[in-house]
Amino acid sequence: MKTLVSLALVAMTLTLGVPSRAGDDKPSPRHNTIPFDPAKGSPKATLADASWLVGRWVGAGPDDQNEEVWLAPQAGSILSTSRAVKSNRVEFYELTTITEENGSLVMNIKLFNADLKGWQEKDVVLRCPLVKVTPTDLYFDNLTYRKISDPEMEGYVLLHKKSGEDYEERFPHQRAGNE
Repeated sequence: MKTLVSLALVAMTLTLGVPSRAGDDKPSPRHNTIPFDPAKGSPKATLADASWLVGRWVGAGPDDQNEEVWLAPQAGSILSTSRAVKSNRVEFYELTTITEENGSLVMNIKLFNADLKGWQEKDVVLRCPLVKVTPTDLYFDNLTYRKISDPEMEGYVLLHKKSGEDYEERFPHQRAGNE
């Protein structure tokens, strides 16, 4: 079942009751996401570590499309705008920033309906601290971006079913032009 969901939309699900696997800091083939462990904190990182995200990325299924545009680092942040479309209708929009905080990175997310009514309260921002960084991977709290090659990346997110089962979903993206 392929549903149209952006990485940040799924990340919002993470804050609504996904049990933590704190201490499990190495992903296995079935676990490409890592939860944030406050006792360990975040690794040292700068926006340069996330600069490979800059550009336009598109992921599509038979009846949906997810588009993310990441702007170059400026003034201590990288900004992303996203649009999720299903059956030729906007499902939602999202604004995401990656900011430098205390020598590391934090992903901040706000989600909006198609009419731009916010999903969160006005002063609420979904915050996903960095858990691990490599030259090709950004592991935020239960949300991972992985560079496969210059034109390919994939995202992994930990989802929580109503039944209580947790599972990871993979979201492939291709680098696209600027049209």
